[in-house]
Amino acid sequence: MDILKPLFASTIFTLGLAQSADAFIITTYTDRSLWEAAVSGNVIIEDFNSITSDTDLSVDVGDFSISAVGPWAHQNGIEAYDPSPSSFQQDRNIDGTTYYQGDTDQGTTYTFSFDFGISAFAFDHTSLGSEGAGEFLTLDLEGVNYSIPSTQTGETGFFGIVNSDTELFTSVTFLGDDGAHGLDNISYTASSPTEVPEPGSLSILGLGIVGLVVSHKKKA
Repeated sequence: MDILKPLFASTIFTLGLAQSADAFIITTYTDRSLWEAAVSGNVIIEDFNSITSDTDLSVDVGDFSISAVGPWAHQNGIEAYDPSPSSFQQDRNIDGTTYYQGDTDQGTTYTFSFDFGISAFAFDHTSLGSEGAGEFLTLDLEGVNYSIPSTQTGETGFFGIVNSDTELFTSVTFLGDDGAHGLDNISYTASSPTEVPEPGSLSILGLGIVGLVVSHKKKA
């Protein structure tokens, strides 16, 4: 799964939505503790450590699956823990354990698809960009972009998003021009902010209350 080619200088990270960007209120974070403090509900973390051998796509890890399409789709997958990693495996490793290796060369994309709606998504990353590349990852939400600071070889970063609206999303997709990188500790929550009754529900509730009042008066 090792790839002897330059790291990419420009990659786009897009959010899979069923609604328009106006339906979401997105806040981005580069600090895990701040992201966790902002998340509503319990955070679930997938660290891939239960996977003991390299796994090419597609792969299902329980709550979500990962699939890739494009010329370099076969270079995407899980890199199991290796006590004697090659230089490239070591460069993309986050914390010395099993991790996800992503590659978006020549129009290749990969997608995290969840079995349920989520309101927050985050990950640790490394090797996102080459020397002097600066910021290269972008969260593109219906034309609204959120830049993710790059991480050089051996440097680890964090990026997370929280949607404070009631709408949920079910997938995230990475795409870009070139490169191989490491992701780990995929974090998310199925909880959403306090649900606000829809107008129809409010009308039904109102009719119910009126009915109770009328019934009470008749009994009196």
